[in-house]
Amino acid sequence: MNDRGKENKNNVDNMDYSVKQSSDSPAMVNPDVNRLSPVFGAELMAGKKQEHYELLYMSRNLQDLINENITLIDNLILTDEQGNLVYVQTADQRIENLLTPGCSLATSRIGENGIGAALKKRVPIKKIGPEHYLHILHSFISVGIPILKGDKLIGSVGFFIPLEKDSATILQSGILDFIIETIQGASSKMLETRRYLDELFLLKEFFNKLDNDCGMILISAEGKILQVNAEAESLIGVDKNDLIGTHISSYLGDEWETMRSRDNSQAPYPIWFETEYREVGLLARLHPLVRYERYVVGYNLKIRPTVSREATNAKPNYFEFKDIIGQDKEFVRLIKLARAIAPSPSSVLISGESGTGKELFAQAIHNASYGKKGPFVAINCAAIPSELIETELFGYVEGAFTGARRGGMQGKFVQASGGTLFLDEIGDMPLELQSKLLRVLQERMVVPVGGNQAIPVDFRLISATNQCLDELIQAGEFRADLYYRLNVINILIPPLRERKDDIALLARHFALVYANKLGRGTIDISEEAIKVMQNYNWPGNIRELENVIEMAVNLCSDCIE
Repeated sequence: MNDRGKENKNNVDNMDYSVKQSSDSPAMVNPDVNRLSPVFGAELMAGKKQEHYELLYMSRNLQDLINENITLIDNLILTDEQGNLVYVQTADQRIENLLTPGCSLATSRIGENGIGAALKKRVPIKKIGPEHYLHILHSFISVGIPILKGDKLIGSVGFFIPLEKDSATILQSGILDFIIETIQGASSKMLETRRYLDELFLLKEFFNKLDNDCGMILISAEGKILQVNAEAESLIGVDKNDLIGTHISSYLGDEWETMRSRDNSQAPYPIWFETEYREVGLLARLHPLVRYERYVVGYNLKIRPTVSREATNAKPNYFEFKDIIGQDKEFVRLIKLARAIAPSPSSVLISGESGTGKELFAQAIHNASYGKKGPFVAINCAAIPSELIETELFGYVEGAFTGARRGGMQGKFVQASGGTLFLDEIGDMPLELQSKLLRVLQERMVVPVGGNQAIPVDFRLISATNQCLDELIQAGEFRADLYYRLNVINILIPPLRERKDDIALLARHFALVYANKLGRGTIDISEEAIKVMQNYNWPGNIRELENVIEMAVNLCSDCIE
């Protein structure tokens, strides 16, 4: 038996078999009662269903498990952590009459019973006949199994077995203990599966609605940060790998609970995002992410600086060639080359280290092309999990897989039709997907995942990479035939360390941008500071220079020295 099985078996062995009556049996419940009154009304009941979405998911799957495999049981009961009834399915008329929607099975309400006792002691418990407080239950064995999510009690699953069903054999044979162990293990697995499916759904929603004009933070229903876009990283000043997996309340404190109850249809509201290094003032709006039209399974937190980008003109929606800053001779030659090939429909491969401005060039080429009135659709092949990238590119039809949205989803290939598709970090595309991309480029047709109807597409492809694709081909990690399709026109952007003449120009540009953004006056940069920057290697290239200047503008008085 594996460790999980041993743990479950120990819980079964430690079950409470005591016959003594609980001292907290409530006087307000008559032991002769045949029907329990609800403890909350229909409106609160609807709220309970939202709150215990996972329990309702479990109810459907546990019911199937019992119907198909456990003939001994013909009913199923689920409660929340307080013992309030969330779900009941029974063929026994006595149980059906007893349990009304919204009633409580807590021992503090109806005395001793297996379900209420299991919640109280957090271990599986069974009660037999007269051990029950209610006389109607003297004809049953009641079994309760607590449902734990980590260390948190979220509810219980239980059932009733009529004593007339040869109870002595059931109890002595160990069959009942085995059933309890099976249901407990299945419940744990179902919770894990539900969490995985919800997170997969949330990631799809996040990447489908990715908006690079604002910061976006994907948050689970429990408050765990699941994904962060580049703009949010920039606004907060923390690497996304340090944010993912942490709880949002670590940065927002009590404001997180306030945000969840706020009317998010109103204008964005100010929040303070507190990190280890600084406190950032932001404008925020929290968007609930809903499954099956009613269950909130996570949130998309959209954040913007308190001074808008539009006000500072720091970054237009799409760059044009006039926005590219540089006077280095080799760099100016590259700009001229990019301008010359922009009207062509031929594929372009932009190479260069991280932070050199590859997407800036891609957007400028798009805006000077014949497809400039069409969409510019960007996707980062390294940022999307490998199991999601195929559906992101190809889309899917309704019913293609569990959790697929109603009506299906249009893929990036189709979205980019009539414009430009930008595949960033193309070297990180999974090998099995590269052959499918090659076929799309050859045939200009796309078949969505789960579909059989080909859709014609017409887009200009621009790819970018910070890797040496020749080396990846030699290592068997990148297809040579795809490389030749992508590399019709090659633009190699030099690193910042090879553009010494441009460092001062860029530094002064960023100083002006962040001075405006932060409401500062004119910020100068001393010649000595310029020399230091020109002698530095800049492994992070322009992105690193921009971050350094932003920090310096925050710290200096009126001159960066």
